[in-house]
Amino acid sequence: MFSIYINSSFNNTHLSIYYNKRIVFKASSGMSSIRGSFKKNSNMSLIMLGVHAANFLESFFNGKPRIIFYFSGLGKGKFYILKAFQKFQIEHCYFSASVPFNGCRQKKKRRL
Repeated sequence: MFSIYINSSFNNTHLSIYYNKRIVFKASSGMSSIRGSFKKNSNMSLIMLGVHAANFLESFFNGKPRIIFYFSGLGKGKFYILKAFQKFQIEHCYFSASVPFNGCRQKKKRRL
């Protein structure tokens, strides 16, 4: 059973593949060879990250492994990476996106 953790922020996307609670692959979209100001969160670099991870998983495990995805963050990287793993057997997908929150409104300051 493989667990894939994807943390996608607005600037970068990190991907980690675990097998039996041990990390076997780790990559980010900034590792792609695309240059420029938007290299980390562009569609092409996210697709390359997903294909690179899927090719590694295919060479690491013969056959169709069962995969559990854990997504976190608000970025768009999770959907492009999920497309690359369509040929594998996906058991579950867990999404946890935290919404920015600055706390409750404070009381009005008392004037003297």
